[in-house]
Amino acid sequence: MKTFYSAISGGIRDSNNNSYVYNFNLKQWTSDPNLRLDRVFHVCGVVTDWETEERIVVVAGGHEKTTDLYTLGSSNPTWKKGPALPTSILGAVGLELDKHRFLLIGGEAASKTKSESSKAIFQFECRSRVCSWTKLVPELSFGRKDALAFLVNHTDYSDQCR
Repeated sequence: MKTFYSAISGGIRDSNNNSYVYNFNLKQWTSDPNLRLDRVFHVCGVVTDWETEERIVVVAGGHEKTTDLYTLGSSNPTWKKGPALPTSILGAVGLELDKHRFLLIGGEAASKTKSESSKAIFQFECRSRVCSWTKLVPELSFGRKDALAFLVNHTDYSDQCR
């Protein structure tokens, strides 16, 4: 039988850096290595390095511009600092586009002078253990925060998308 897992990290309750993994087969939570920083309003996903095929958990956004990375199956299970986002982004949508690419969509771009909903879409990927964020164009037609996104099989909507 295949084992299914779910993970949770940080959170608004305590604004903490704790990470936990839930094993659905065993119905059991276990602690995972703590994030490098406390995080709230962040996103999380998994990408596969294009060259090494390593699976990497990416945690980004929140009050920090930083990204935390964790290589699954690593002999040294710790969170490492990844590439920075151009700005702090709160309440964005995280979406695993495919096994190699993770998107951070919208959110609230926070600065010291103002906060506004972001129209930006950033793509995260890794090649040969070098990871990066790329801003995609075009942007959303208007800013969105605290939204939801999910993948839809194109054949399900092919008639509506013409």
